Amino acid sequence: MILQTVFGEISTRETRSRLSKASSIFLKDNPKLKPVFEWLKKNEVRCVKDIKNQVLREAFKEIEFNYEVKWSVDENFWVIHFHNVVPYEGNFPKAIQEYLSLFKRIIERPYKQDKGCLDLLEEIEKLEVEIQRMKESLKEDA
Repeated sequence: MILQTVFGEISTRETRSRLSKASSIFLKDNPKLKPVFEWLKKNEVRCVKDIKNQVLREAFKEIEFNYEVKWSVDENFWVIHFHNVVPYEGNFPKAIQEYLSLFKRIIERPYKQDKGCLDLLEEIEKLEVEIQRMKESLKEDA
């Protein structure tokens, strides 16, 4: 199937069994998606649970819920597999377009899964909460 996405025309390979449907996007068929595959490789993301950023993970889960389609990556062949969650269900064209739009947004803005960066962000959040408590304490003392 050929889909029009934010990356242009993308070709997918369809498979179907009695209960399940699947659609796959191969890097060799879609060289325009090289930045997506590079980001997935660099950040060691193979499925939603590998995404450490909670906001991004929720965005992926929302697409999964809305269209009943999950995704995973096979790094041996550099392919993204999309498969239905519920037998006989799943809006693959819409789901794939939404997933690729989200990947494009992720690639365009700086996002790293580097443990050091995540630890720093977590520390900043803790300090902001502590500062807020101190401000409230000062207001009560005044």
